[in-house]
Amino acid sequence: MRSGRVVSYEGVADAAGTSHHPPGIEERLRVLLDAGDEDGALAAFLGEVVGMSPADLDAYRADPVWPVRAAAAGYDPARARVGGGSGSLHRRFGAVRQPVLQILGGASLPVFRDATLALDARLDDGRVTIIDGARHAAHHTHPDAFVAAVRAFWPDDAFRASGDTPQTRSDQNRGAASGAGIASRRTSC
Repeated sequence: MRSGRVVSYEGVADAAGTSHHPPGIEERLRVLLDAGDEDGALAAFLGEVVGMSPADLDAYRADPVWPVRAAAAGYDPARARVGGGSGSLHRRFGAVRQPVLQILGGASLPVFRDATLALDARLDDGRVTIIDGARHAAHHTHPDAFVAAVRAFWPDDAFRASGDTPQTRSDQNRGAASGAGIASRRTSC
């Protein structure tokens, strides 16, 4: 199936010349990983780098995907090293000509908002949807609002062939998408 649309959730973290990595985070993560504490490394990364609250971390830990993410925590320091100063990524992603929806947590760190808006300014057909009260892992903490944002952007006919829609996948575990707590705007450059 090919729809010609793109959905990104706080995907390009840093605007040119900015970084959301606190000093020494790579070393703190490396110490945790060297000690075999993948759970602690993921929690430190999400808390210190992403800005997740302790309550959001607890909710994420309850999600079945947590052990998978924790097992992959060793890859996050490498991603952190190459993630900063992604002005070139904004230029590359800004060349995308398909409609792009960027979803942003309303309570995410300012660097995510700045980077989202910087990329949006480069897109020919961009939209930014803000999920009120959400931080970086809104797909875990605010799944109904997240799914509602995607459904509002994605054409219904894109899923008809398989009968699988973002809403039905979410409904299996979380209930119907409501759309509450979502603010959206469309931009054109």
